[in-house]
Amino acid sequence: MTTDTGSGITGATTGGVPATGTVSATGTVSATGTVSATGTASATESRADGGATLVPGAPIDPARFDEAVGVARSLHVALSGVLLGTPGAVTAAVVAALAGSHLLIEDVPGVGKTVLARSLATSIGASLSRIQGHPDLLPSDVTGVSVFASDTNTWEFRRGPVFAHVVLLDELNRTPPRTQSALLEAMEEHQVTVDGESWPLPRPHLVIATQNPVGQLGTYPLVESQLDRFGLSTSIGYPDEEV
Repeated sequence: MTTDTGSGITGATTGGVPATGTVSATGTVSATGTVSATGTASATESRADGGATLVPGAPIDPARFDEAVGVARSLHVALSGVLLGTPGAVTAAVVAALAGSHLLIEDVPGVGKTVLARSLATSIGASLSRIQGHPDLLPSDVTGVSVFASDTNTWEFRRGPVFAHVVLLDELNRTPPRTQSALLEAMEEHQVTVDGESWPLPRPHLVIATQNPVGQLGTYPLVESQLDRFGLSTSIGYPDEEV
């Protein structure tokens, strides 16, 4: 279920994300523990695919937990220096990146959605792709397509923009429902199936989608199954006058 976010991470650091807490092109964020609102802790264990699984109630390494907190604070400071006057949106982006979730931004054009996505990808050292939503966008424009190579007489799969680490899908609700559904498998199972063959997506994989305000002309409302793929929802808004 999609939730709204407010202010969150605090604390000042100097510089960008530390080298011990960055995300490599094939790895995951080094956040190894989380603390809930009630103060209980959960540890994580590594999976074969490079991800991590929460183990509720298991003890965590205090040193690694402090390292994860430092990564979050550094990433928050780095993004706050680029996108001014929007602490809630910055916090939502940091939480989505460290939690391995996806972020939905509902706002009008021109408030810095692309800047936020590009800055996040740069801060964690990951690749970024941008997809502009429009009524003629096809599912293959997102996932990729198989092309026949006449020189080898074989079919070759050409990967679409969804195979980047950070994917910005601008104006998602301007795309038709069948194109929206192309993201369901990618966002939930971290893979894409084309012509009966599955292709794994890189890790980390974060989708930042934007949608125009509900009621504007030329939009297709997102169905609940699509909204469920997003772990957080927020808006950027215009900065304060003093900013």
